[in-house]
Amino acid sequence: MDEERTLMAQLIGEYIVSTRRDKHIRQYALAAKADIPQRTLRTLEKGEVDISVYQLSRIVQALDEDMQSFWEELQKDMKVRE
Repeated sequence: MDEERTLMAQLIGEYIVSTRRDKHIRQYALAAKADIPQRTLRTLEKGEVDISVYQLSRIVQALDEDMQSFWEELQKDMKVRE
C-alpha cells in the first residue's frame, strides 16, 4: 500500500508541474492563486507529501482544470505505471 501511495503522490506532483508549465504559470503565482504556501506547493510537486483533497481541489481549480478530468488522467497513469 505504501508503494501505491508514493506513486499517487508522485503522479499528482507530476500533473501539477506539467500542467503549470504547459500554461506558463510560475510556481509562486499558482501558490498565490490557490491560496497555499509556495513551500507546500513545492513539496507537493516533488511528490514528497500527501495532499489533502481540499488542497488538491484548490490547485486544480487554480490551474483552470476540472477535478473529474484530473482523476481520470491520474487513474490512467496509475494503471500504466503499476
